[in-house]
Amino acid sequence: MKNYKISILLSIYQVDKYLKECLDSILKQTYKNIEVVCVDNGSKDNCHIILEEYKAKDNRIKIITLKENKKLCTGRNVGLDNSTGDYILFVDPDDILGPNYVEFMLNELNIAIGKNKSKPVYLVLNQNAYNFSLKPNVQYNNLEEIITKSNISLYSNIFEGGGYFLDIDDIAKNPNYELCIPMWGRLYESAFLKESNIRFIDGEMVDNIPFTHLVLYKIKKEWLTNKSKDVNNYYLRRTDDINVKDIEDISKDPSGNGETTSKVLFLETEIPYLLEIIYKECPGFRVPFTHLFLATYPRHRNKMKLLEAYRIFFKTIEDTVINDTKVYSRLDVDLLQSVLSSNYTEFDKLAYPSLFSEYQNYQVKLLPNSSSVNSAKKRVIFSNKYRLFNFLQIFKVSYFQDGKIFYFFGLPLIKIMGAGRKRTYYLFGIPVFLFKSSIPKF
Repeated sequence: MKNYKISILLSIYQVDKYLKECLDSILKQTYKNIEVVCVDNGSKDNCHIILEEYKAKDNRIKIITLKENKKLCTGRNVGLDNSTGDYILFVDPDDILGPNYVEFMLNELNIAIGKNKSKPVYLVLNQNAYNFSLKPNVQYNNLEEIITKSNISLYSNIFEGGGYFLDIDDIAKNPNYELCIPMWGRLYESAFLKESNIRFIDGEMVDNIPFTHLVLYKIKKEWLTNKSKDVNNYYLRRTDDINVKDIEDISKDPSGNGETTSKVLFLETEIPYLLEIIYKECPGFRVPFTHLFLATYPRHRNKMKLLEAYRIFFKTIEDTVINDTKVYSRLDVDLLQSVLSSNYTEFDKLAYPSLFSEYQNYQVKLLPNSSSVNSAKKRVIFSNKYRLFNFLQIFKVSYFQDGKIFYFFGLPLIKIMGAGRKRTYYLFGIPVFLFKSSIPKF
């Protein structure tokens, strides 16, 4: 294995509670030829003190200090500008790396180069990522104890197997492939990023859109790592921090913290603007607007504002989506036309439930055959409630991954279950008939 220099980039803001644990996991990597580029993104807590303390002990740490918070994407760009490695890894400063994480990524890179007939491989996607949240009042002394004692779950189970190339056509057909593992799960070739002048959008919070889409559009494929049973190869993503704060709490947080995923998805409206960049820079590539819209709209704190942002974007792409039937699906067209032709009330109460039902069938087809599918089917994704005099609920529709239930005065009267073209209708829990719908294939 070549002795590549790996630049590990951190954009750091208000995470002094977790920063030491993150830095320890990086500096204990079995692969030693690394530099750790730490961008202090205007933190007001003790992050800078911690960084200076660690730099004094290990000269592989490089500190760049911003006087005020410039949000996540600017922090990423500053890290890129100050990196000198052959390959780039992004790490969120509240997460933890298994001690073999970098070495595992480089081993996978070498496998990919061999499969690619010794041609360069510019992007490696590591699917061995886990969410974890530490239980209160429990002592954790090492990585194994975090794995065994904490609440832990696989970050994404969308991939079938591993050890192969995902090409741009696979990703266009299934947006989950590209969106399910963010920036921190990838190894990028540094020279390629610099030569292609691919940057993050300064001042924005969303980092993987359009960055990785622009990368993929140029390289056409990425290597998906093999699955690993060794916890030392894992990326552990913390979920007991600000990333999963309640939406109501996040809306009161004035910090503009670029690390807050929930804020990006359910409070801000910048995603349509970023999708437009993909549309303009990547002609012929399927912009994943349907997946993002239908996944975020039901929980968004300002649906009307989000709808207006998408309406502006849809006016730009309308002709392409309608006419390019090889790239865009019937569902893409239906969503676009519904947003453009409906006012907020019409869309929210009439068009959206129908579109979401159609989207459910599409998603079930994309999910792998595993227990995760069954759990997704049973989970209520969102509900529409209708009240009389604003307090008496007379009607509710609850949507699941593979169906919906209609409640009248709190009683489950009608249930519709099924995926694709076949659906079973139930009345008071008793199957009544099987119906073949006219939902188009994708």
